Amino acid sequence: MFFVDQLTDTETWSLGDFAGKNRGKPVIARADMHRKLILEMLLSLEPTRKDHPRHVNITGWPTDKDEQKALALEFCAKSALYLRS
Repeated sequence: MFFVDQLTDTETWSLGDFAGKNRGKPVIARADMHRKLILEMLLSLEPTRKDHPRHVNITGWPTDKDEQKALALEFCAKSALYLRS
């Protein structure tokens, strides 16, 4: 996950290109979500800055697989999907 606050759409896509380069795959879509929604889900954001200054890990996931899936579905519901044209 990357913080994209105050970035243009082009700059946001370039972050995806940066991340995709490590996997050797082109970025074709992204999901945007406000960081406060993640915190409301009782998860935490930990900046890593290891690979990129805007990179963060989402931590605090439950250990139960069903609870993880439920949070993942909540992520989907609260995210905005953008397809690259």
